[in-house]
Amino acid sequence: MSTLTVVVDPLRRTTAPPVTDGGYDALVAAARDDEVATRLAAVGVPPDAIVGALASWAEPTSWQVRTLIRLQDGDRVAGVGLVTARPLTRGLRLTGWWSAQPGSVTVARALVDAALALARADGWASLTLTVAPDDPSLWEAGLAAGLVPLTPPASGAPLPHEPGALPRGLRLVLADVHADRPVPYMRQTTDYTCGPVAGSMALAGAGLAGAPDRRGELALWREATYMPGCDPFGLALALASRGAAPTVWSSSTEPTLIDAASAPGTQEMQQFVLGDFRDRAIAAGLPLRHEQPTVTALHEHLLTGGIALLLIDQHPMHLEPCPHWITAHGVWSRGEESGVLVDDPWTDVDLGETWLDATGLPLPDATVEVLWGWGGARAALLLPA
Repeated sequence: MSTLTVVVDPLRRTTAPPVTDGGYDALVAAARDDEVATRLAAVGVPPDAIVGALASWAEPTSWQVRTLIRLQDGDRVAGVGLVTARPLTRGLRLTGWWSAQPGSVTVARALVDAALALARADGWASLTLTVAPDDPSLWEAGLAAGLVPLTPPASGAPLPHEPGALPRGLRLVLADVHADRPVPYMRQTTDYTCGPVAGSMALAGAGLAGAPDRRGELALWREATYMPGCDPFGLALALASRGAAPTVWSSSTEPTLIDAASAPGTQEMQQFVLGDFRDRAIAAGLPLRHEQPTVTALHEHLLTGGIALLLIDQHPMHLEPCPHWITAHGVWSRGEESGVLVDDPWTDVDLGETWLDATGLPLPDATVEVLWGWGGARAALLLPA
């Protein structure tokens, strides 16, 4: 094989469409496009590869950051790689690759080197490789380039799934990490147990529990739920019963997770349950910081070795307006940009995401400012070092 020429081909990106009456499925459908397949066909990638090995590349949507890396060997395509990232994040991922010579370590290494060059040039905080369980070539190439293996979780995809079928991952952190208390990852097994899973990851990271699992997830949910989500006070009580000493840090002590679409009677019940959680938490002596949480103060907490659960609006990252809990456990910076490291219990598997998109995810401070808050309030749970 002669010297390979690298061609970096950014794909069209659109602003995430606004919320419509069609719901999440309609938004996803509106943002999908066939640009990946079109460009692959235009440069000579065989049709059987586009509908076969590369078919899943059509899953990422046009509001994600997407780039095609193409390797040219003279006038023919030697290999291609798809690089993606969640909106507003600083974690880049080589989603997959294809080689005209299947299993070529030379092509794999050239793609990894090109992805690393792209990540460094554009200021990304990390580069992650998604490696299929039966792909030794990309794994070897990643190791040779200095990337570090990530420990696969026991539960890293929606149920049902086989743990052995999860992709493997390698990562190189390109930012300066000033503090990190990693947590073992778990992908929530329901649409509504983000709080219990974020809490379970925090308990494990704090040494108060073993690796998170579904039994613990649903046990926490039963204690902290209000039909069906978990508010800060209810989740704090459930964590405290497991040996944690969480501080409720909130700009409001009033219930903020009332479902406006529910019937008045249901809303009244939710108001009562949330108020009862608050009263019980205060009566139990759980610390309360009744103030506007700030990103600066969040950094200070994480720099001491603490862990924080953040209540966010997940729409900017997941396109679905919904209250959502994530686990923050580290602080990073690169140049003039700084941010926090988080583990997100949710992955958009219908868009091609895996657990590798959601663990050790670098969020810039500007993104945290956008995401952090729900119902007119901003809240977090702080677990001490």
